[in-house]
Amino acid sequence: MNLLFIQRGEMNVRKDLREEMIQGGDKLYLYGDKNEIDKLTKKKRI
Repeated sequence: MNLLFIQRGEMNVRKDLREEMIQGGDKLYLYGDKNEIDKLTKKKRI
């Protein structure tokens, strides 16, 4: 599974994603196996 970019409001963050802190309201755009992504999104949220 790969993180393609983070959409933060009107801005798309593409560089240095490994160091980027996820903030409330961020949308993550993932690429990979659909079943694995579904498992990840079904986990209990904190």
